[in-house]
Amino acid sequence: MSKRAQCLACRYPRGHLLRIYFEDQRLRPVCDPVIVMSASSFRRTRTLARRVAAMTLIELIVVIAIIAIVVAIIFPAIANTRQAANRASAIKQLGQLGQAAALYSGDNDGFWVPSTNYGVPETDPGRMWSTNLFTYAGGSKGPFIAKDTKGQYPGSWELRGWGSFGMNSATAIDPEFGCTDNTDDKTNCQAFTDGLIIDKTLNPAAIPIITTTPSGPSAENYRGYEFNPYNGLPRSDDVTQSPPLVSDRDLVIEFPVLSGEELKPVYAPYNRTGKDEGVAPILFADSHVKTFSAKAIRNGNTGIIWRFR
Repeated sequence: MSKRAQCLACRYPRGHLLRIYFEDQRLRPVCDPVIVMSASSFRRTRTLARRVAAMTLIELIVVIAIIAIVVAIIFPAIANTRQAANRASAIKQLGQLGQAAALYSGDNDGFWVPSTNYGVPETDPGRMWSTNLFTYAGGSKGPFIAKDTKGQYPGSWELRGWGSFGMNSATAIDPEFGCTDNTDDKTNCQAFTDGLIIDKTLNPAAIPIITTTPSGPSAENYRGYEFNPYNGLPRSDDVTQSPPLVSDRDLVIEFPVLSGEELKPVYAPYNRTGKDEGVAPILFADSHVKTFSAKAIRNGNTGIIWRFR
């Protein structure tokens, strides 16, 4: 073999680094088998190794691209599944609150639990519907906190803003300053002088009692424990079906000039897109629960009697 015979390679597995030794007995590695290559053979082998490495890089890029595509397809499906589960949990929670409200009504001569009783001090636990129903709901805070919201249990007047389920303020009582059922313009009504008995003449299957609401600090105009059915634009054909302020966005943030008492909007948090495609579960007076998108509620063609007083 000529002096220019160059290389020895030892144990050269495909895709691994090639170890090179010049043809010098002092440098010959102790390994078997030993491959003796000319310079030209070595160059061809090195080129092949580079090609193999290049193909491996391309394959890696292809794999990464495929993974990215799969993730892009699967992630929205997972998100939708999670939202569906949260919505189902909220529906179940409203069912529990409906049962608790029915028990309260049975113990109070048929009167519905008032969303707010302005006739008692702010420190009185009987001032809010959530504290009135706490025992009837099994003494658990869970049913009062809508799934997948930042809400808390509104267990005191100071925490009323953190409610994530709000009761219709048409059930509120204010013996001294409340409206009456004969008041013509109820736009500014925060409560009524008398308690409410919901019987069949009021069509309880169409009367919304509790739904989801935006929650936050009371000092920042949140009133999550309650929603106001009189704060939206009135319908000319049927004022009783005039929808309240509603969105799948936080309207408390969007309308900072309005007071907490003026706002009290409905919030549609599930599958929200920011385009009012999110849905809100609603508990009706006959204890059934149904979901509606914010857009459908705002359009006012749901058959819901928001202003039933």
